[in-house]
Amino acid sequence: YCEVPDATEEELVNSAITGLGLSYLEPFEPEKRIIEWALRRVTR
Repeated sequence: YCEVPDATEEELVNSAITGLGLSYLEPFEPEKRIIEWALRRVTR
């Protein structure tokens, strides 16, 4: 979904969210919905 060769992880995730339509019904919050990101938030 992302055609930028050296995109950051956040850019890749945002591109996937858009491409997969994950925010179609309600906003997709990657900080809460992606397990690795949610764990990273908790351990800080």
